[in-house]
Amino acid sequence: MTDKIDVTSLVEFSEVMDHSSVTVAEDLSNMTSEEMEVEIQKLRFLAGESFSEEIGYDNVVCAYCRLDDPPHGVFVVTFTPADAATVAGFMMEGLPEEYGAEHEAVVQEIGNIMTSGFIDGIANILGTSIEITTPTVFDGEADAVADHLVNQVSVEEPGAFVMLNTHIRAVEHDLECKAFLLPDADEFADIVESVPKVSMEVGGEADDPF
Repeated sequence: MTDKIDVTSLVEFSEVMDHSSVTVAEDLSNMTSEEMEVEIQKLRFLAGESFSEEIGYDNVVCAYCRLDDPPHGVFVVTFTPADAATVAGFMMEGLPEEYGAEHEAVVQEIGNIMTSGFIDGIANILGTSIEITTPTVFDGEADAVADHLVNQVSVEEPGAFVMLNTHIRAVEHDLECKAFLLPDADEFADIVESVPKVSMEVGGEADDPF
């Protein structure tokens, strides 16, 4: 799959995601009343069995949305339980300090905002729409969460995935979350390859899709 993607096209797609990260940071800051930073670290092509290591937490709280249009798959936001409780507390006073069922609705909304911001960025540059499902909140040990998420992606060879490694940080607090895109790999390759052409068609330069 990776040899289908031209390096120039991948740079173009990365710029689309960088642009979307600004919108996501603004939306999260407005929602939480805390200054939030969103950084796209890099696009990474990883095997499915590496996903739990990539998450990097022993225990995970995640919110994920399924994509009902290409590139299909799921978009995932992950936290440690402690950070999920802290972020939820930014939005709703009176929540317990320890993560539990009371925090799920807030984590769900955070997942919705982040998924919409990034996926809308992809859809806009392609001049199309990508429908997403209502976020599902899931928690547990990293291996179990990773297996659950991988099983949400319908591909013939479930060992190959593309991951968008994104870090979200609250500027005045010691916490972070990570976001990943686990799409159908072939559909993702097709989308990445289409970005420069679409950029030119909408009147932008090839190296500036906006």
